[in-house]
Amino acid sequence: MNWLSPFRLGRSYQCPMVTDSVFQDTDVMTRGRSRPLTALLLAGLLVTGCGGPGSTILDQSTFGVDPWDSGGPIDEFGLSRGDRRTLHAAEEEYVRRCAATAGFQFIPTPYEDIERAQSGTTRSSFGIEDLESAQRDGYGLSNLAIPSGDIVGGGTDHPNNAIYERLSRAEKERYERTMSGDPDNRVRVEMEGSVVEMAGSGCFPEALVALYGDLSRYLELSFIASNLGSRIRFEAEADPALIAAEEKWSDCMRPRGWQVRNHSDALTMVANAYATQDAAAARTLEISIATDDATCAIETGSVRGAEAALAAAKVKVAADLEGQLLAYQEMKVSALDVARRILEGS
Repeated sequence: MNWLSPFRLGRSYQCPMVTDSVFQDTDVMTRGRSRPLTALLLAGLLVTGCGGPGSTILDQSTFGVDPWDSGGPIDEFGLSRGDRRTLHAAEEEYVRRCAATAGFQFIPTPYEDIERAQSGTTRSSFGIEDLESAQRDGYGLSNLAIPSGDIVGGGTDHPNNAIYERLSRAEKERYERTMSGDPDNRVRVEMEGSVVEMAGSGCFPEALVALYGDLSRYLELSFIASNLGSRIRFEAEADPALIAAEEKWSDCMRPRGWQVRNHSDALTMVANAYATQDAAAARTLEISIATDDATCAIETGSVRGAEAALAAAKVKVAADLEGQLLAYQEMKVSALDVARRILEGS
């Protein structure tokens, strides 16, 4: 297995499909043994949680960015944009120095590049009500610049990939071990029927230790934070008000030719089209279904009903996990002083 994850090293990540997803080859994995909470990617500073069955949530707990919503699930964990930028920049700088010590070049990815990559069309997690936007841009999926498949960072065009490709085979192996550590030396934490694990050495884990201290504690709290959006979604999806709202929307979509139970089904259909069809044909499909999606959302009020259920779920989950979320926030806030010292060169 290539234990240098193809989804990391430059802080750009994506779920392989807009559906229930599992990362099969990541530096930090969960192997679910019960209800699938999410597939986790805990690599570097960015913690990604891809939603469970039927959801389309991509929580970036570090940045508080959700492509289908305007903010993080719990007010970005009390961190300002400047705080998140500082933490990201410090980890990148730590990794750069660590790589340089081993004789390798690593080019940090600017925080703004990650924000840009994650900025899709702003919409609710449960639908789109802006008919004009739907007719013009669909769901905005064709505009999502979140690259995948890269080995060394930031997408296939990131300069770190060119640096990596110029290395000999032996140097590539040494680079991978330098950055991601010994694949046989891993830190493992069991959480809610899943095993979260990460290499215990290498530049990326060492950067996390420098910022946050104990790596096991970091994995535990980050697991909870990165799954927060999925927890909220699961809670909301059990609400009778949301179920009724989605049924009305589905009934409206059916005579228009779409056999979709909810907004997530529509997104999945479009994502699969982009994966299997010509881009022009996929975009035509996206515009068509998004236009009908918005029309039905307006007619049935499905988005407003779903968002009310989501708001109630957010309050409940936040109360249930208050202790862990406060600990996560404290861990992040406490790391800011260390981050500033790293950036100041001390």
